[in-house]
Amino acid sequence: MRRRAAVLAILMSLAASPAAASVELGQKSYETGDFGQARRLWEQAAKGGDARAKFGMGLLYLRGLGVARDPERAAALFRAAADRGHGKAATMLGLMFAEGQGVARDEAAALRLLERPAAQGDADAQYGLGALYDDGRGVAADPARATRLYQAA
Repeated sequence: MRRRAAVLAILMSLAASPAAASVELGQKSYETGDFGQARRLWEQAAKGGDARAKFGMGLLYLRGLGVARDPERAAALFRAAADRGHGKAATMLGLMFAEGQGVARDEAAALRLLERPAAQGDADAQYGLGALYDDGRGVAADPARATRLYQAA
């Protein structure tokens, strides 16, 4: 009985938010390797401003999954999602700035973008920030801080 009530509650919440349903279905499609379906599901939600869908579309363009690889478009999608508070999108954009992938290399921008998600426990952001401190890119080299960030990651 509890399981049935839980399933009903989930269905009701998805029915109340079609965009959320398409984002969730897009995630499932992505996880099963159906990237074309993920793109179709995320595209409309992304146009409607959904940060999770923008992030998902960014991953598709960054990796060339179900679409032509386009790091510049991926960066724009990650920026739009990060501007809406999506932490993982900020991490991805920060890493792209650190490497100059899809955007001009800008270690200062990478630092700004990576600091918050790193402080919130995002392992990828912690590792990327650690690399900047380790190499002294955009900041004074600080091997001790780099080590702490690597360990946290």
